[in-house]
Amino acid sequence: MPYLSQSLLNWVILIIKNLSAIIGLNLRRTEKRISPSKCFLVISSDYGAYLSLLEAQKPFWEPGSQFGYHIFTWGMFVDALIRKADPKERTIDQIFREEIAEPFGIDFFQGVPTSEQYRSVPRLYSQTLWQQRGLFFDKEVRKRFKHAITDINGYFNIAKTAIAEITGKNQNNLCTDYVFRQIPCSSFNGYGTARGIAKLYGIIANGGVCENKRLFKESTIKTFDQALLQGRDVVLGALMKLGRGLIIFDSPLGSKMFGHTGYGGQFGAGDLQNQIGIAYLTNNLAPLPFIDPRCIALRDTFYECLNTLKDNENSVQ
Repeated sequence: MPYLSQSLLNWVILIIKNLSAIIGLNLRRTEKRISPSKCFLVISSDYGAYLSLLEAQKPFWEPGSQFGYHIFTWGMFVDALIRKADPKERTIDQIFREEIAEPFGIDFFQGVPTSEQYRSVPRLYSQTLWQQRGLFFDKEVRKRFKHAITDINGYFNIAKTAIAEITGKNQNNLCTDYVFRQIPCSSFNGYGTARGIAKLYGIIANGGVCENKRLFKESTIKTFDQALLQGRDVVLGALMKLGRGLIIFDSPLGSKMFGHTGYGGQFGAGDLQNQIGIAYLTNNLAPLPFIDPRCIALRDTFYECLNTLKDNENSVQ
């Protein structure tokens, strides 16, 4: 992996604090206005104009002073930097396909190619807050709701508006749109199977080698569960630990997990200590980002089973 190992991670380390200060795109240019609803299409149709939008955006706060997550802009900036860092100047979907998906049999795509569109779900559904009302008994969830409602610094509303300008009133419809699904963006427009995501994290958690092919150096893998930033996200209001493009979680057994949540409750993560990769995908979407009780219950049950297996192995020995 000459292009996605430590050298590329160093790029991410250098930019992570600056990126955390950019939560929305200023979609105005001096010569003309690019329609927000067509923003993603500009990636494919006019890459130069797309880069100009990124270059013109100024941070919303002093880089390094705090951090905030935005579903679109993280991928936009990282993907552009990766393309510049790659000697072949490949797009993110090309790099992922050629360096990861095809060599290691990972059933996942950065933007869905035409040949795979028939496998994509034709419709997405959304759960209501009432269906997940049990969350309101969680003190941390209530803090996040208070953050969203009061929105003292205005960042939550800015991020929400930026998303609405691109997706329109129904985000689910956009996610099932044939044209939109083809556009690669690593922080948003990824499609695949739970088995594929779990396999990727499983390879990483077991030393980075699969069928005599190396995905990452061991020295690189050791950095995956190291937190670079931690505290309360000023956009979402959530307490978070952030690593190199990853979120760091605590597993039910006390080990560190590295991975990420996705739109509507999707989840994928690895665990170096227990040498496992797990994933959860659904088209019946949860209403809150980063929280899906169904995923949490399955994760906890998985670790309970894992702990039982370990206890049984120890008793036999």
